[in-house]
Amino acid sequence: MTKYQLPISTAAATHDLHFGLRKDNHSRFGGETTLRGGFVSQWQRYTVKLLYGEAYQEPSARLLYGGWQGSGSDPRLKPRHANTWEINLNYQLKEWLFSTYYYQMRSRDLFNTTDTGAVNAGRANTEGGDFRVKYRPATSMLDNLTLWASANWLKTNDQVVNEQGQLTWQRNGDVAQDTLHFGGYFTFNDNWQVNLRGRHYGRRNTVETNPLANVPSFHTLDLNLGYQPASTPQVKYALDITNLTDRDYFHPGVRSASASVSNPGGINSDGVWIGSESFYNAQIPQPGREFRLSIYWQF
Repeated sequence: MTKYQLPISTAAATHDLHFGLRKDNHSRFGGETTLRGGFVSQWQRYTVKLLYGEAYQEPSARLLYGGWQGSGSDPRLKPRHANTWEINLNYQLKEWLFSTYYYQMRSRDLFNTTDTGAVNAGRANTEGGDFRVKYRPATSMLDNLTLWASANWLKTNDQVVNEQGQLTWQRNGDVAQDTLHFGGYFTFNDNWQVNLRGRHYGRRNTVETNPLANVPSFHTLDLNLGYQPASTPQVKYALDITNLTDRDYFHPGVRSASASVSNPGGINSDGVWIGSESFYNAQIPQPGREFRLSIYWQF
């Protein structure tokens, strides 16, 4: 990895170029060369970053040597490839920090499953970004208070092989397209600190095998209270309360997630239990309010 400072840089502004090259040699897949590069500029209160990178992913042993083509394996599979570029902007004030970020990733040679095994075929597109803000007042009464928030969005889809053997685009399930994280922490003195954190996840569309079209949005709050006595500074106590409002919410099920309230199973006319024909729930309930007390001792 190399770094070069452009000659237009001054004491008030610096402009750097970054460049890297990686060469891999695999006994099974041969050689791969990937590039990394970037431009970083700092000028007074502004910071700008433009970055580019390449990567590849080797197929897992399960995909290569599953031993049964119907399970989607093939020892002839090759790595999949991707390239990513991103831009980051920061603006720093005395009490405020603003930051925004956008990225885009393009993949090719995906691992796709067909009736006759796995193949390298198709592309995938992912793009997303976030906006972050942090506030710490400069007044003497509130200089121990910090507030922050981060809003994010994500859009991702890829190509799969359909029943006719053709590549078709589909959205990736179980992904929230919009999320919001926020919180604040306040230090009363050298002994006490309070940290409050909240999160919001938008509605998540599920995978195609899930009988539920989507899993509803949710938001939760977590609280952390820390205490470090002055008489024994090597000991610290912490009380964590997760899901402070005891909210009921769910995450999407794993794998096929094809068992739901629409297909719960039941007892037939002979008194025999007939299951839902799936081991994986469509949605998974999450824990309610939880208290946890921790004691840390530094030796």
